[in-house]
Amino acid sequence: MFSLAHPFGAPSDVSFTLLLVYTGFYAATISFLTAQFFYRYLAIVHPQMVPVVFGGWKLILWILYACYFGIQWALGVTIFARLDEVATDYMEDEIVQYYGKRVEEIAMCAVVAFDKNHKLRWFNLMCVLNMTLIMILVPTITLFMPVFILMYTPMFDFQLRFPSGVMLSAFSFFPAMDAIIVMYILTDYRNAIKNMFEGFSATVHGAMRVSNVVDSTQMSRWTP
Repeated sequence: MFSLAHPFGAPSDVSFTLLLVYTGFYAATISFLTAQFFYRYLAIVHPQMVPVVFGGWKLILWILYACYFGIQWALGVTIFARLDEVATDYMEDEIVQYYGKRVEEIAMCAVVAFDKNHKLRWFNLMCVLNMTLIMILVPTITLFMPVFILMYTPMFDFQLRFPSGVMLSAFSFFPAMDAIIVMYILTDYRNAIKNMFEGFSATVHGAMRVSNVVDSTQMSRWTP
């Protein structure tokens, strides 16, 4: 994972920090899906339990729950995936060839499972195990299949070149798309959205009729 951008001309350390912030927010977002699915289950099966579990100050506990995994993920990347000599040598040629940059010039973290002697780098591998633990706790599998490929491809030394940045950016659309799917499938949500748009449409049409009446009145005054 890396970023070629330097916002406001900031040094690579600042860009790396922003990369960690993105990682943390991404992990917190997908972890909060657990609360979302649990809320849906209670709302459909046991609606009387919704205020008990999610009411008042208890909502803060769910937010802290998601923040915990965001912090854990960001710290895992900071501790276990920070670039060292082996990772720099491994990525140097690829970055220069395809992006025209040196590894030292960009914000980057990488998981290199083997060293030059084909021995496991257990400390670096802990990042993969940390991510795997987080993924097990999140109640969806299909969302993480691309993440699985991105993280475990280096372990088998596959020479794959694909637009990983596009894939990582696409992950961020899942929470929004998931909410849209739920609104479309559940009748209550669909009717609520339909009524909202009907009310907005009625307001717009009413405003247009008033405007037309005012224009017609003004024209009739000036008509001889």
